Amino acid sequence: MRAVTRRRGAARGITILLGLLAFSLLAACGPSSTLPRRRVVESDIGGWWFRRYQHVKDVEIGIQGNPADAHTAVYARDRAVKAAAVAEADVAVVFVTQYKTRKGVAGALASLMEVLSTDEGYKVAKKEIGGRRVMTVSQGDEAWAFWASGRYIVKIGGRGVRKVPSGLVKRYSAIYP
Repeated sequence: MRAVTRRRGAARGITILLGLLAFSLLAACGPSSTLPRRRVVESDIGGWWFRRYQHVKDVEIGIQGNPADAHTAVYARDRAVKAAAVAEADVAVVFVTQYKTRKGVAGALASLMEVLSTDEGYKVAKKEIGGRRVMTVSQGDEAWAFWASGRYIVKIGGRGVRKVPSGLVKRYSAIYP
């Protein structure tokens, strides 16, 4: 009887250990524990001051059968805010689009890049910004960086911004790898 009890106790211990291991692995594969509640960073990032949050239902990249909504954050250069002279070039916008599933997200982004380069006349390129490989889109005084991360698409840049802010890309890359 004691041998059976010991085996059951050992089996129970192993089961608990395997359960904890499985939970740890699943947690590691899920969204980052640093995923902001409203999907954007609502605080200052380097030389960029957080100014405004907005929840958006009208997303830029729609995927049939995969509903989405978006979250935006607006940042302004600290020196421009301090000087009370914020120009268009001193403002950067971050859009984080969250889809119900990851299905079709990367493909939709690739399709958008093709349309922007062929039909809309934007210059589209692959670059590294802030240590992250991104697709950049630019035309005139407008520059954006895009990337897909699971069920999210991240877009950073703005009108009047000739160079996508690397500090913002680096910070969002840590959240949306």
